[in-house]
Amino acid sequence: MGRILIPKLSGIPVASTSQVIVSNYFNPPFNNTYRKIVGSSQIPFTDGDGTGVGTVEILNGSGYLYDFNKIILSPNATLRVTANTYVEFTYPSWAFGVINIAGDGYDITFYLDGYPNPNFNPSTNPNLIPTSGWSPRDMTITSSSSNKISIKKQNLSSGKIKLYKNPPPTTLPLSTPNLYVSGLSVIIPPEYTNYANPTFGNPLIRQNNTTWSNGASYGGFLLSSQNVWYLYVGIEQYSEEDGWQNQSLQVATNTASGASIPLTGWVNYNSGGILIEGTVVLSTTP
Repeated sequence: MGRILIPKLSGIPVASTSQVIVSNYFNPPFNNTYRKIVGSSQIPFTDGDGTGVGTVEILNGSGYLYDFNKIILSPNATLRVTANTYVEFTYPSWAFGVINIAGDGYDITFYLDGYPNPNFNPSTNPNLIPTSGWSPRDMTITSSSSNKISIKKQNLSSGKIKLYKNPPPTTLPLSTPNLYVSGLSVIIPPEYTNYANPTFGNPLIRQNNTTWSNGASYGGFLLSSQNVWYLYVGIEQYSEEDGWQNQSLQVATNTASGASIPLTGWVNYNSGGILIEGTVVLSTTP
C-alpha cells in the first residue's frame, strides 16, 4: 500500500503568536517588534489644523502593528483606516506595508516605501505567518521571544532540588494604589537637541482601573486599552513655536489581559531615534 505524503506547512502560527519580529528589511525603521492588533489602535496624522488622531482596526483576519502605521496583514483580512474618512484594504495573500494619511485626513493609502503597493508574500494561508519569500523587498519574520517557553534542565547530580513555597508574582491587582517604574533607560542621541529630561515621575498613582499617572502635568503614565498595556515616560520637547513643552513618549507595551497589572512580558517600544533599553520593572515600593 502506497504512502500519502502530506506537505509540512511552514510559518509562525497566528493563533498562539502575539508578537513577531521583522528583520533584514532594507529600511531600518521597519525592523522591529510587531504586536497583534486587538480591537483598534490609534494613528496620528497631520491635518490643516495641526495633529489629528485616526484609528486602525482589523475587521476580520489578523494584523500585526508597529509604530502606529506599519502593518503585517493576513490574507483576505480587512484593514480599515479611519481619519476624516475611512478606507478598507483587502488582499488575497499576506501583505506588509505602511499606512499614509494625507490631504487633511481624506487621502489614505497603504503601500511600501518606493512602491505604490504593499510587500506581498504568495502564501494564502491565514493561519501561518510566512517567514520568508517576501517581494519586491526581501525581509524575514521570526517569532518574538515572548511567545516561546524556555525549559531548563535541573541538575540532579548533587541530589538537591530547590523548592519555592511562594513563587514571585507575575501580576498586581487593579486596586494597587501606587506603582514605581524602573529598569528602563531612555537614550537620547546627541543630535536630538530638542528632547531632554525623560522621567516617570514616580510614583504613578491609580486614577482608575486602566490608568496610573503621577497626577502632574509632566511625567509618565501606565494605560490599559483593549487588552493592551502601554507605558509612557514624560519627556521635554522643544519647538521654535512653543519652546519647551511637556510631552509623553511610549516606551513599552504588553499584550496581557486588562484584568490585572502585568509584571512580566513587557516589550520595549522604540520609535524614531530615541532608544529604549533595559527591562520594565513595576513594583509597589521605591
